[in-house]
Parts: sequence; structure tokens; C-alpha cells
Amino acid sequence: MALATVAEFMYVKDASPDVAGVVKAATAQGAVTIAITNEASSLLAHSARHVIELHTGPERSVAATKTYTASLGAVAALVGVDPRDLAAMPEAMRRQLDCPVPEELASTWERLAVVGRGVVYGTAFEAALKLSELTGVIAAPWSSADFMHGPIAILEPGFPILAIAPSGPTLDGMRELLEAASARGADVTVISDVAGLPGRRIHLQPVPEWLSPLVSVIPAQKLAVGAAETLGRDVDHPTGLHKVTLTS
Repeated sequence: MALATVAEFMYVKDASPDVAGVVKAATAQGAVTIAITNEASSLLAHSARHVIELHTGPERSVAATKTYTASLGAVAALVGVDPRDLAAMPEAMRRQLDCPVPEELASTWERLAVVGRGVVYGTAFEAALKLSELTGVIAAPWSSADFMHGPIAILEPGFPILAIAPSGPTLDGMRELLEAASARGADVTVISDVAGLPGRRIHLQPVPEWLSPLVSVIPAQKLAVGAAETLGRDVDHPTGLHKVTLTS
């Protein structure tokens, strides 16, 4: 009988009871459950069969960043396509942190579409989340393919769109969307290691595509922090957020 695998990410000592409850129930039914956590004594860790501890130290900011990227690294290590590529990522991430971004740019955005596809589809969600948490912008994440099938209708002159576009098999589809968005007068910002795409480019460190989520989220995080500081917001304690949100 095949065993299901349940992976969940939690960065503090407590976990929402619904999340931990699902993992605990799956464990009791014989599933292989894995908790990726920054706290080995968390409720989530005790609910899972296996624990991967991140060892990143305390996450002081409510809007987690280092634990997010460490979790991506843990998942990449589980995939293990080429451990040599993974070993090179800390230096690539350091170089990415040094790359400039127009940090005040996002402070002018009131609404925003964030698009990605393939392995960086999740990066679009994380970028939208961080921008919403830190700046208050209404940010909606989309697959670039899905965006072409309807939401592209919202684009008008000046509408901001942030695209995560590393080189790889999904780049041609992203280029098509960016060209269409630019033709409609949208304000396009693209995070990419490829020159010549429509819009304002934020340089992305060239890394193997399967590891691009580790570097591509960094410019989005820097945009959110820069905009929050420009707006005079508390970067570490956004209004209305708590480190643990209990749901049931």
C-alpha cells in the first residue's frame, strides 16, 4: 500500500490546531509525515513522524523571511537533483542580496498583479504576501498562463505588474504575457536573469531553474521592506499580524 506524505512548514513553537491535527491524524493512519520547522519542540513537530529542523535561529520578524528561504532549501535537499548545485546556493543568495532594487517603487503601488509559473509559481504567492503584509498593497498572485485567460482584462495604463521570470521552459510564455501587458500600458517590473524582456528589470542571479525560488524571492522581499520603510511602517511588526494565527 502506498504511503501518503504530508509536509508542512511551521517556524515557531506553536502551530494552528487544524494544521497539526491533520498531520497527527495522517501519522496515526500510517502516512509518512514530515514537519519542516524551526522549533523541534513545536506541536507540529510532535504530530509528525519525521522532523527536519531548520536551525535558523529565532525569527524575530512577524513576516517570516529567513525561515521561508530555509524551508525552500530543505525541500530542495529532499529533491536532491544535484547536491553540488545546492551547495553553491548560499553564495548565490549573498550575491542576490547585494543586487540593487528600486526599493521605493512598491510604495507607489495600491494594487498589484504578481505572476510566475513553473517552479516560481509559489514565489508569486510569497511575493504578493510579503508586499501585502508590509505595505498594505492589494496584491494578487497568478500563474502567467492563467492570467492570460481572463485577469489580463484588468490591465490598463499604469497598472503595476510584477513578474518572476527566470530562464527555463516557462520563459516564452512569460515573455508573451509581458509583451501583452506592455502593449496595454501596464507598469511592468520583471525579476529575471534574462535581458531584453519588456519592462523594468531587476537582475536575478543565474542559477539552475529548479533552485531559482531560493534567489527569486529575495528581490521581492527587498521591494517590500524598502516600500514599508518609505511609508513609515513597522517592518517587523505589520499592523494586525501575529506570529501565530490560531485557526480551527
